[in-house]
Amino acid sequence: MNLITSLSRSSLLRLFIINLVLGCLMGAGLWYAARIVFATASPADILEVISRDPDLQVWARKIAPVLDLLETWFYPALAGLMFLMTLVQWLVLRGGIKRVIRQSRAADPAPKPTPAKKEEKQGDGKPARESAGREQREENKRYYLHLISVLQRQGRLMDFFHEDLSAYQDAQIGAAVRSIHENCAGAIKKTIAPAAVFDKPEGQEITVPAGFDPAAIKLTGNVTGEPPFTGVLRHRGWRAGRLELPVLSVSGDPLIIAPAEVEIQ
Repeated sequence: MNLITSLSRSSLLRLFIINLVLGCLMGAGLWYAARIVFATASPADILEVISRDPDLQVWARKIAPVLDLLETWFYPALAGLMFLMTLVQWLVLRGGIKRVIRQSRAADPAPKPTPAKKEEKQGDGKPARESAGREQREENKRYYLHLISVLQRQGRLMDFFHEDLSAYQDAQIGAAVRSIHENCAGAIKKTIAPAAVFDKPEGQEITVPAGFDPAAIKLTGNVTGEPPFTGVLRHRGWRAGRLELPVLSVSGDPLIIAPAEVEIQ
């Protein structure tokens, strides 16, 4: 989350609350100052002085409506003023951050892409890049199927998937699965060495820190607010401890998982 996004309506509300509290403190200070003044000269004394002077009486009649209006709208006007100040502060802060980000981007511009070189032509007239891309796609297919090939070679996994188990008893299936499980588990450990994302028992309460990797941790349930989160571990997850890529031969059908075996008599 960048700085621009963080300055959301919640930030505006926080600024308004802070300014409103400051306004209330200012109002309380004015009220306390007025009490000190009236403690020195009471309203009755002030009225008595005004009644003796005709000029002060005229001035009092003119200012009376203003005092009534001020008494009625002082706090609403103060709240509106605080909101206006908050909005101005928020807009100035947001604009300043945008300006800093633009300046930083201008100071460190992204590298311009270099023009692509002219593609070399092969003897048949097709671009060399197209041929290289096709070879890369074929190699990727072979890498994709390689792990299944290893599981077939070590544990006969494809044979087990295509076996009709309805003709066997549960005890016979269990004995076969034990051997397949042991051989396939050994192949998996040798090839990718899987390890748990969270090395803790499932069902235990854990804390997901801020800045966690969404690809490694999937949040479910009532996910609200910002991290860190506290929840119950339902699945430990898996990650590869290592990845041993095979050395593939240049030729061969990339769709072959395991070759057919023919015994010559």
